[in-house]
Amino acid sequence: QWRYGDSVPLLQAYVESHGLNDYQRILGMLNLAAAYVHERRGEAAANLLKQLLAETKQLNLFTQQGNAHELLAQLTIQKHQWREAEQHLNQAQTLLRQTGGLDEFFVRKWKVISRLFQAPDSKEVNHDLLAIRKEAGQRCHWETVRECDFHSAIATQDERIALHVYFGTPFHEYRERLLREM
Repeated sequence: QWRYGDSVPLLQAYVESHGLNDYQRILGMLNLAAAYVHERRGEAAANLLKQLLAETKQLNLFTQQGNAHELLAQLTIQKHQWREAEQHLNQAQTLLRQTGGLDEFFVRKWKVISRLFQAPDSKEVNHDLLAIRKEAGQRCHWETVRECDFHSAIATQDERIALHVYFGTPFHEYRERLLREM
């Protein structure tokens, strides 16, 4: 339901709870970091993600290390730090290449979104975004279809796409996010 702000205290409590093994704690930290990124709590997200990179490397949790790099890329995309975002996405892609699943797909999605914000009028970039959107549809991953439209509306300031996204989502928080970004 895109209520990331509401999840933060729950995730904080989970991460701090006793009896978790390393893997459970890492997954909780990744979800908390994702909530921080979504809520634009950059400093908290960056600090947690740096800790996650160190711990996942030490524990040889390559998928989770790739996930942390992807979240750092999202954070740097928010800050328009394109070179750093590309570095994180490349590291994530290297770590997640073997999975071939949604994690690797999300990295490809964010690579295109990053390029979209840098060159919103590029036919090549928009073609690549449509390809990601089509693949998301084939995977029945409707959140990614909506996210492609969302970022296209923001990057191009296309009111028609923004209205399509606004009235096409059942989630109040998502509509509010779109209004803030536009």
